[in-house]
Amino acid sequence: MGNLTSSSGPRIPNYKPGKVYLFTFPSVRCCPTISPFALKVESWLRLNGIEYEAIRSYSHWSKKGQVPFVEVDGREINESSFIIKELAAKFNKLDDLTAEQQAVSSMVEAMVDNHLVWSYSHYRMLGPEAPVFFEMWEGMGAVKRAIASRTIPRNYRSRLEGHGIGRNTVEEIHAMGCDDIRALSGLLGDKQFLMGGEAPTAVDCAVFSHLAQIWYSPLKPPHKAVMETEAKNLGPYLDRLKSIIWPDWDEFCAANVQGSEKLPTEDNKEASSDQQE
Repeated sequence: MGNLTSSSGPRIPNYKPGKVYLFTFPSVRCCPTISPFALKVESWLRLNGIEYEAIRSYSHWSKKGQVPFVEVDGREINESSFIIKELAAKFNKLDDLTAEQQAVSSMVEAMVDNHLVWSYSHYRMLGPEAPVFFEMWEGMGAVKRAIASRTIPRNYRSRLEGHGIGRNTVEEIHAMGCDDIRALSGLLGDKQFLMGGEAPTAVDCAVFSHLAQIWYSPLKPPHKAVMETEAKNLGPYLDRLKSIIWPDWDEFCAANVQGSEKLPTEDNKEASSDQQE
């Protein structure tokens, strides 16, 4: 996947104080990124009107070897949930939820981030439409994409085994994710958003980031069939969120397929060591 790089120091040394630099993947034609975790962070940034600049590349990785990550004031924050938690505190964007709502939100986020994702990603990486999935990675280039289509599934199979879900049959792995989708549908009910308010919260960004990978993709996993036939309230729910957070979805996806390897350079003389956390 190219020259994968991480860094012990800030990648944006002449940063603009308070600005978020998001490291993510390029878009694909149907989605702003193939990473649900990167989509979660960027959706949350957009929803909350936080100034950010995205570096869309297959070459930059966090100190933990992950994407997404952000740099703020010269400091890296990684892991999508940690990113949102820390930025919400920094920019005073905490959701106004009861203790019960916060508990439910945490459990739902854990379910989609640590359970549902393994189920539908199994289909994307190892299922019959895996070649179609990898062809979507236009920004990687044909040669690198061909290599990735051979190496990533092999590595992913090992990760599935290590997680434990990979020890089940294919049908069982997919059934687990389909049950998660049914649970999300039941929780949403006839509400506009998961927590029942008039506006989305962070948990909506988390759920959207995963279900969008299923709903707006040309692939046809069993998870999508459940959304079409049983969990019918989820499609309109996703469309509502998309219209609020990503009104430019189609144009954005088309414009950012190639991404960019170039790091931004801010003309900022105020960025100095005493501003770094």
